[in-house]
Amino acid sequence: MHKKIVVLIGNGKRHLYFAKCVNDAFPLSGIVVEKKYSPQVRLPKFLKSTKFNPFLFVRKLYEKMVLAKIDSRYKKAEVGILWEGKKAALPHNVPLMQVNDINGNATKNFIGGLQPDLILVSGTSLIKPGLINIAGDGKIINLHTGLSPYYRGGPCTFWCLYNVELEYLGATVHILTAGIDSGDIIISERMTEITPSDNEATLDVKVIKLGIALMCEAIGRYLDGNLKAVPQWEKGRFFASKDRTFQKRLELEHKLRSGLISHWLSQNSNRSFEHIRTIS
Repeated sequence: MHKKIVVLIGNGKRHLYFAKCVNDAFPLSGIVVEKKYSPQVRLPKFLKSTKFNPFLFVRKLYEKMVLAKIDSRYKKAEVGILWEGKKAALPHNVPLMQVNDINGNATKNFIGGLQPDLILVSGTSLIKPGLINIAGDGKIINLHTGLSPYYRGGPCTFWCLYNVELEYLGATVHILTAGIDSGDIIISERMTEITPSDNEATLDVKVIKLGIALMCEAIGRYLDGNLKAVPQWEKGRFFASKDRTFQKRLELEHKLRSGLISHWLSQNSNRSFEHIRTIS
């Protein structure tokens, strides 16, 4: 019997790549795209962050200009590593809904109409209980681009680098609950493909590729009736995007230019990190 699978994603190039890869392996019944990065959404959010204070507005604008070169690396890595120079695009012939609020009625009605057997999440805003309840217990699984329970929240690649803990780079596929990256783990793996020429963006994209492979493995297990999940064995640490401040981003840039990755590799290339538990 054909199982209906729906994905809920953001609208970044990495999220479109997630939908493409999953659809290539397991044809989708629907896609919901949250327009997180559209100008209509980002501009009001930016203005709100300035509290409509003109001095704060100028400062925030200056910070964005300073960080523009760093941010451009993400676009370059996504186009080059994920899309291999091709234009990012959603799969054709799959029912599509684009929304401003992933938890809104449009998403709920879309899911209610399709009645999917499984829902996959990658890169959306926090999924709230109302949507989780509509989907049904255990029917939503999330791709977390961090290694739970050690690194929850986001952006975990940044924090692993900032804390000089590259051993915790990795991805986790877990049952989505009302908590943040705290649901039972289906499969997780460390990302060990690290080279001296990497930067924050290339490592982040490598984590995404790993996570998509893990998600496809999880879907296969689900379709085979062999999907199991393990409760998280510790609380771990939670990292918030709002704490990735302008100053911290500049600090990390300085660390990277000073050879953070090369130094870490020279010190840790032969370590097995057996204390870090993953689920296979």
